[in-house]
Amino acid sequence: MLRNHEEYSILYTGNIIKGQSNDGGDGVKVAIIDDRNEDRMQVEEYLTKFFAQFHYLISLKVVHFESGEEFLSEFKKGEYALIFIDQYMKEISGMEVARQIRMEQDEAVLVFVTTSTESAVEGYKMRVAGYLVKPFTYEQFTESLISIHMKQLEENQFICIPFAKDNEKILLKDILYCDVQKHYCYIHLKTDEYKKIRMSFYQLKEILEPYPQFLTCYSGCVVNMYEIKTITPLAVELKNGESIPFRKKEYSKIMKIYSDFIFSMRQLQKIMG
Repeated sequence: MLRNHEEYSILYTGNIIKGQSNDGGDGVKVAIIDDRNEDRMQVEEYLTKFFAQFHYLISLKVVHFESGEEFLSEFKKGEYALIFIDQYMKEISGMEVARQIRMEQDEAVLVFVTTSTESAVEGYKMRVAGYLVKPFTYEQFTESLISIHMKQLEENQFICIPFAKDNEKILLKDILYCDVQKHYCYIHLKTDEYKKIRMSFYQLKEILEPYPQFLTCYSGCVVNMYEIKTITPLAVELKNGESIPFRKKEYSKIMKIYSDFIFSMRQLQKIMG
């Protein structure tokens, strides 16, 4: 299939960004803004446990901020997928932090950590997705995060390639498969386009490593398992009609990985309702 392409030349692959992070971190980047260290640590503990239990396909990076001022001084649009905000802090309130986030047209999921829900109406205007009322248990934390449909975090995951059109983002859900030809990697997209990147296949696999939906068919090709229609003894058949061949002796191994992935997805769907 002939694909339109854009060529990217990566000068320094050590700074390749993964997931939602803009500073070299992996996966979903989460901010916790609270002036009490013990409260920040509790949210991180519960968040880590929650992701391990319900969203193990999403790698997580958590950044702490002791005040709204500290967060806003470093804030960049699109940097965080999920932001926990203590509503009642010294100086700038949590509501003001939320207001300034939305003024930047940022669509991060906002969760207020508070001692009261009295300002819920104002929070609704800021599109606050949930409230955690102190003190809260892990069960209450889990109920709150499940209710805000965490699936959107997976939907918005991306990789970002520096030095290419202002760090253009490529959504993981848009990737069909990736392969290598000579010194270039090709990221094939559902739009029938591809991105041509000057880098080693090993470096590309490092970028995709945090995301278990990518299956290695052979030493120079990985496939997004969400886009697989079926697997035959000689090839992976994609939903768009393309076929990715592999060695027959790899069939059992590939089927095992794919079957485990499908089973995990179904189990997760049952848990999340």
